[in-house]
Amino acid sequence: MATIVGGKGSFMLAAHDTEYKMSKVEIGRPAPGPNDVAIDIVFCGMCHSDLHCINGDWAVGKYPIAPGHEIAGVVRAVGDKAAGSFKVGEKVAVGCMVHSCMECDLCKQGLEQHCLKMCQTYSSMFPKDCDH
Repeated sequence: MATIVGGKGSFMLAAHDTEYKMSKVEIGRPAPGPNDVAIDIVFCGMCHSDLHCINGDWAVGKYPIAPGHEIAGVVRAVGDKAAGSFKVGEKVAVGCMVHSCMECDLCKQGLEQHCLKMCQTYSSMFPKDCDH
């Protein structure tokens, strides 16, 4: 989950190293910006890629890691510039990416997953230069 360094107010179960031992951790989340859709997470699934991330197979290694990127929830807030037609109370799902710059050549080609500023739902720090 993208987090704010030293932040408070949200809790997650996280792995702190490659041992897979999970514990409760408090983190900070950015307030929803004008381009965002904020959701309350109801369900979250884990797959093999979460385990690869925890045990270091992909050299991500930013701990603590809250595994699980197959997220389903309910829309809590919608920014006034958010894309789409999301409505508060609507059921939604989230993939493994939550942010990219949308300005680099890769983003302009529809390849946001390769953006150097791409932010994943786990093991990513929230970008300082976005609209939050």
